[in-house]
Amino acid sequence: MFQITKSVKPCVYDGKNIPNSPVEFRHLFPNGVICKCNARHTIFKTHSAFKNHRNTKTHKRWMSLVENEEEDVSDLLENSRKNIKLLKVKNTELSNEVSQLTLKLQKCTLENKVLKNLWMELRSSETKYDLD
Repeated sequence: MFQITKSVKPCVYDGKNIPNSPVEFRHLFPNGVICKCNARHTIFKTHSAFKNHRNTKTHKRWMSLVENEEEDVSDLLENSRKNIKLLKVKNTELSNEVSQLTLKLQKCTLENKVLKNLWMELRSSETKYDLD
């Protein structure tokens, strides 16, 4: 009879969670681990094999790239936060300016209505003024 076995894939190592002991290795990577720095996709099934791999030049070079990338991302995030704060301040300033201009426009509109009404009264009054 055939038995159906469950396909178990190894974990992919992302440069974090470095196991310090064989027990920790089995806990983090129960089905082995594939390191992203390794183009051959070798599966490391023991702590000692993975530890030896981590001491290679290729892995160390890859780790330095991963660390630099994380620093670049954190710098980008910090710069984005600063830009957001500046944009919020600018937005507040512009909102205040819009409010002030809206008030001025309302005042001018009211003055215009008053002047129109006065003009209409002057034109319709019986006393003739030379308005033109």
